[in-house]
Amino acid sequence: MLKIRLFAFLILLTGLLVGWGFWNRVEIKQSVLAWQNKRSLPMAINLEQLKQLPTSNVKSLFKNAAEKLSVDILPEEINLVVPFISQAPYAVWDHLHDEACEEASLIMLDAFYKNKKSLSKEETELAIQDLVKWEKDKYGYFEDTTAEQGVEMLAEFFKLSGAKVVYDITIDDIKNALAHGKPVAVPAAGKLLKNPYFRNGGPLYHMLVIKGYTKDGRFITNDPGTRRGADFTYNMDALYNAIHDWREDRDILKGRKVMIIVE
Repeated sequence: MLKIRLFAFLILLTGLLVGWGFWNRVEIKQSVLAWQNKRSLPMAINLEQLKQLPTSNVKSLFKNAAEKLSVDILPEEINLVVPFISQAPYAVWDHLHDEACEEASLIMLDAFYKNKKSLSKEETELAIQDLVKWEKDKYGYFEDTTAEQGVEMLAEFFKLSGAKVVYDITIDDIKNALAHGKPVAVPAAGKLLKNPYFRNGGPLYHMLVIKGYTKDGRFITNDPGTRRGADFTYNMDALYNAIHDWREDRDILKGRKVMIIVE
């Protein structure tokens, strides 16, 4: 009997070790891939650095921030410095934090325009909780807010002037905003994003910040839906196809293509 128990214990221990080793190999592989991806990105720059670049085309972008640039004078690539936060800063994925992608995305935009270099977990959690309370007081709920409501939050909660929604956008509209040094928040059908770090294939509705693009056709994002979301890249077409605003009937794929921008 003792031999049988010892044998069963060894089998269990072996299984645990194999599982632990596999999980760590996956983690290591994912970390290496993330590191390689970040190494391939253009250098992250802030607004002041962007204005001082010696390229005349880039300098000309700032003559008139409202002017729409033609595709042929857009920079090949750009990567804006936007502090990253997760919508679940303490990795507690309860109902509130499962639904906090909009709040996290707006907090990142606010941090960018207020020139914050980073946000601690404590600051992030407090900001999310405060914004959720504000939404409940104003709307009666905080889940699944539209781009228009996002603009209201930026204006009324964050006191950011110039926030607006741009409807029926194209990929070039997004690149144009980024070329002007303006990160954008976009709502999306989460499952179409096919982010490998999302749980259960991703949420029905999601929001993230686009902060740059690469010369090989990727958007650089801060995706709050995963702790690995800093500088996460999506194929431009894939991300664009996933962009849809929230609809009350929950038919997210019929939502308009929209972005939130601060002018």
